[in-house]
Amino acid sequence: MLDAPGNWKKHYHGDEKQLKLARKYSFSDRARYYIGQPEVVAAIDKLFDNLRRYEIPMNMLHQYMPLQYLKVRDSVIEKDPKALDGIVEFMQDYEYATK
Repeated sequence: MLDAPGNWKKHYHGDEKQLKLARKYSFSDRARYYIGQPEVVAAIDKLFDNLRRYEIPMNMLHQYMPLQYLKVRDSVIEKDPKALDGIVEFMQDYEYATK
């Protein structure tokens, strides 16, 4: 976001501390401007690769994604990061916004 501030600068106001907070915790809709950028796509791919390399423990899945935990436990979905529909639904929101 700092490399291409034109997509958010007119929407966020305040001193540097307030701007940093706004960039970090504002509504995620601004992500649609960046989600298709090659470096962001590469970071997302790396995230999924890392999540596959270091398997998500069931207790952590239970804590952070309880609905997906139940689906994995009951063999409704696989414990693959892209099969965890909470992640997929989140990412699809932004893919849709970039089309």
